[in-house]
Amino acid sequence: MRAPLEVRWSRSKQVGPLVLLGVFFLAVLLAWVFHVVPGWLGALDTVLFGGVVVYGLVSLRRIRPDVAVARLDEEGVTVPGARTVPWSDLRQVVVGPMRPAWFLGSRRLQVVSFLPHAGADLPGPPGPVNPQRWGRGFRERLYGTNLLLLSSATSVDGREIAQAAHELGGLPVRHVPFHPVRRWLVVLGGAVVLGVAIAVVRRLVG
Repeated sequence: MRAPLEVRWSRSKQVGPLVLLGVFFLAVLLAWVFHVVPGWLGALDTVLFGGVVVYGLVSLRRIRPDVAVARLDEEGVTVPGARTVPWSDLRQVVVGPMRPAWFLGSRRLQVVSFLPHAGADLPGPPGPVNPQRWGRGFRERLYGTNLLLLSSATSVDGREIAQAAHELGGLPVRHVPFHPVRRWLVVLGGAVVLGVAIAVVRRLVG
């Protein structure tokens, strides 16, 4: 029997995406302040992006790398604040991209999903802010389960987590193909930021 696997949050993996969100937030805020976009749209986008950035900052602040957010052992899977899910309640573990994959299909946004047997009630995933208190229906629609780990934000790679589930609990593992981040998304984001910057400069010098 292999040794138990403890999964912890990784601050370093979460800084990059948060910085990118911060750049978009500043671009949207400037677009609103300098009337580059309609007022209602700028206000809405600023609130949405600002909320995500604040949530990310609060989450980053609350992360404790010394505390395990999930443990896989011979008994099953345990996340803080919830009962241990025995291996008998699980039928498969899936490693794949964050969904919707057509939009977020990137190897950097990797999710490990623990699929339950019919009738099994699984706890939600760990989270630094309000863990397990929201999003159950959303997770079950997208991933087919309420219990998943965003391994792109943790200290352990998704494949290693899946391997541990296979060796400790005998679960079959399925790997969903990844696709690179859509080039059109990168181009669109860059174009938005560049367009806002040009518009702001024109207003300042005009």
